[in-house]
Amino acid sequence: MSVKTGSVIPLGDGSVGKSVIMQLLKEKSMSDEQRIAVLNDARKSKNIEMEFAMEKVMVEGTEVKASIQYYNFPGQIQKESATTVTFDEIINIFEFLPALKDAHVLLLLYDTNRIYTLKSLENWVKVAAQKGWIKPHTLVVLVSNKTDLQPPNDEFVEEVRKGIIQFITNEGVTIADNQVLSRYTSCKMNSGIDEVRSDISNWIAANGLGFGQSGSS
Repeated sequence: MSVKTGSVIPLGDGSVGKSVIMQLLKEKSMSDEQRIAVLNDARKSKNIEMEFAMEKVMVEGTEVKASIQYYNFPGQIQKESATTVTFDEIINIFEFLPALKDAHVLLLLYDTNRIYTLKSLENWVKVAAQKGWIKPHTLVVLVSNKTDLQPPNDEFVEEVRKGIIQFITNEGVTIADNQVLSRYTSCKMNSGIDEVRSDISNWIAANGLGFGQSGSS
């Protein structure tokens, strides 16, 4: 069985659900009790969080093992006090990580209950472009999270999605329309998570870095 590996970086303002969705994406068989515990334990992290998952995917009739590496960084750009570190400071510390050289999936999260977090994704896309994370083989998933609190505005979401495509194109990166997806999720209701997980695993299985052949298991 061939193995493809790829990194996933969630971006977005603080408290939009990056840490929670990362846990839910990693643990496919999580029980309702475990999911509630994750939601209750959600906190605003000041440190890099790394999670790893493995999925088996069929690509053109061949089973491929997708090795997925999740890297989550603090969501606040502003420096809150003299003792806290900023997003850029964290990134600079961990710039040696391979994931920061070749991101395969970017998750752009916003909170449907706080519409300004959707607008701020324009800034996060700029950050990703400045860091060189957006390449022709990068999948971008616009995630409307916390839909149990507020239904997303479909027209506004589509406007932002098209704006992201236009910005990436203007940056000189060739990207197809179907490389920027829009997904609706609710971590509390466990809705939309499987779809995002499938987007990630299928993309990495088809476009990730190859490691030749492994065993048949």
